[in-house]
Amino acid sequence: IVLLGIRSFRHHFQLLLLITLTAVSITIMKTALTYNEGGLYNSSVAITAYIIFIHTLSRIRFIYTALFTWLFMGTYIVLLQNLDMPDIVVSQTTAFFIVINTFLMSASYWIEFNIRDSFVKSKQLQLSRQQLEAEHKRKSDELESVKELQLSMLPGKNPSCDIVDIAFHMSTAYEVGGDYCDYTKSYDDSLTFAIGDATGHGARASTMVMAIKMLFNEYATRKTVSGFMRHASTAIKQMKLPKLYMTLAFGRISSNKLEISGAGIPPALLYKADTGEIKHIILKGIPLGAFFIADYEETQYSISPGDIPADSTLKILS
Repeated sequence: IVLLGIRSFRHHFQLLLLITLTAVSITIMKTALTYNEGGLYNSSVAITAYIIFIHTLSRIRFIYTALFTWLFMGTYIVLLQNLDMPDIVVSQTTAFFIVINTFLMSASYWIEFNIRDSFVKSKQLQLSRQQLEAEHKRKSDELESVKELQLSMLPGKNPSCDIVDIAFHMSTAYEVGGDYCDYTKSYDDSLTFAIGDATGHGARASTMVMAIKMLFNEYATRKTVSGFMRHASTAIKQMKLPKLYMTLAFGRISSNKLEISGAGIPPALLYKADTGEIKHIILKGIPLGAFFIADYEETQYSISPGDIPADSTLKILS
């Protein structure tokens, strides 16, 4: 019972506060009018202070303030009528309080309206923020899943190869990106590798990487270097991926020979250990999946122990 009483008191605190203020003000007003000389003035001050006070309590509902002030003023006017007061005093006092109450009612309503409007807007803003946070979390989770899928397509471990040392590192600017590298060893111990970058970022670029990965797994060791480039470009074009292209360097190292071809990618770098020079290998060709199928060139270079194709971090051992 005590807990229910406390809960009810907290819920109806504003209404109880108004009732208490009204009772106190009416008591002061009756005492001033009945026993004190000049009680009309004292009661007028009391009722004016009461009206101003409750109208400035912005947390009190407007309907409460309006109801109690008009009831309070009605009581005051009835008491004045029962006293021997001139009509002009009663009419002037009544008009004075009506003007005060009308003005303060307007102010009170404006305050409550703005408070309610601000409250509604804050709730809407909070709801929008929660929806944005939920949407952001959903997209972040999806991108994280795509990132895991994309990383799983990278070489899991370096293949054992007698002719080269292999190392690579990739760090994407976003959760997922269009960077791609891959390599595989053929039956004759030659090493076939690919380094590329899809247009754009995010899930769209990751789609292109997946397509290149499947083509690499299927045809990397079955076609010549230039033949793979032509086949990949044709396959990607047939997929009709909207505004998605792939720049790619595709090469093969066998014995002491490097075969390499490019599609819209910057020059490769080949460090020659015997001379200490760095050769720029120009890789001509338009990106894979472009408007037409180009005839990709295949360039061959002789390599020696200690030579380093710098872009691909493939170091020749023998």
